[in-house]
Amino acid sequence: MAFVKFQLGGQPAANIHHLVPRELHDMEIEVRVSRWPEGATHLVLTPISAEPKSTYELSEFTFTKPSTEPPYTLIQTGRAALQIAQGLKSRPFEFKYTAAFQPASSEQPVAVVGHRTLLVEGFDIRANSITGYQPVDEKILLIRDLLRREGWANAEELSDILELLTSLGNLAGRAVQDAVFDGAWGEKEFQAQVRKDLRRSPRIGSDLEEHAAAAGGFTDLSLRGITIELKETGTRIKQMEDCRKYVEQAASYAVAKGKRVALLCILDTSAKNSAPWSAADGIDVLMSAPPANVAVITLVIQGNITRPSKLSR
Repeated sequence: MAFVKFQLGGQPAANIHHLVPRELHDMEIEVRVSRWPEGATHLVLTPISAEPKSTYELSEFTFTKPSTEPPYTLIQTGRAALQIAQGLKSRPFEFKYTAAFQPASSEQPVAVVGHRTLLVEGFDIRANSITGYQPVDEKILLIRDLLRREGWANAEELSDILELLTSLGNLAGRAVQDAVFDGAWGEKEFQAQVRKDLRRSPRIGSDLEEHAAAAGGFTDLSLRGITIELKETGTRIKQMEDCRKYVEQAASYAVAKGKRVALLCILDTSAKNSAPWSAADGIDVLMSAPPANVAVITLVIQGNITRPSKLSR
């Protein structure tokens, strides 16, 4: 039996590991072998994948029989490279390593446990920005990976959610950079602005619905069943948990539409006497209460931002 553990780019391999495409990355493998069969001279670990061979390069690892007593711990460093970049909606590359003793006449097979599967993401946000704001892009990728891992959205739903997050994430970034929502804004005006921004996306356009009926009420906006609940508050939002009081309403609409994900977008128009927080820090997933357990993707849009020069007076 071989227990395998990887490090990619100096970091322990996670559920999904992000590698910049078209760059060489260090790949360290640690193998613990319970025993070494009689007559075997080498242990070889070989990468396999359903991905086209031209899209990646992963090192093969060869270990000679150690002179110490079992169990053996073997460490070696190789290289990993993705030859092409992925799209935002593409699933990660998937690789496995098989193990075999050489010569082939040695005892086989070798059971591989531990990190049996490597999931590697090759989306390059530096070259292909999602929103124009890198920290926001990174948060969107984390949310995408979470939705996939937990199975809260199928491929079509996830595609729609990512379209919405692209537009709303850009709006959150612009709200901080350009003080888009200066002065007093009501919920009605906020909804009109969000609707206008979303309709600009050619993959949303006329499919964006306003005031669609759901759960005995009416959603603010929705895209092919994905609810977008909009709120405006004059109370300063200092942490994402301050948004929890709005979560159940958004979750109710999602349940009525047969979805497990909803979006909640909150405009904070409170008077500001300090610098705004990063737009990325205002994006997170808040879970609704059981039994619904709806994932409510929450975005805080910061309005009524005080000019920096006034903060020093």
